[in-house]
Amino acid sequence: MHNEQFHRTRRRLPVNYTLAHETQANPEVVLAQHEHIEVFEKRVWKAANALQVQARDLLSTSLMENGEVAA
Repeated sequence: MHNEQFHRTRRRLPVNYTLAHETQANPEVVLAQHEHIEVFEKRVWKAANALQVQARDLLSTSLMENGEVAA
């Protein structure tokens, strides 16, 4: 089993190497990847901010229901 897994991994290495080599050699591919990452990061930050606002609202509501004052 271990030997079989080693050979499967070994066969995949040239494909991974080729893809990495093509990416490094093609600035357009690298630029497109960076743009995709930036769009993804913006979505993550937007979602994180929305969750933070929801958490703050829930805490405020909970504190008001219990007669406490939100800080």
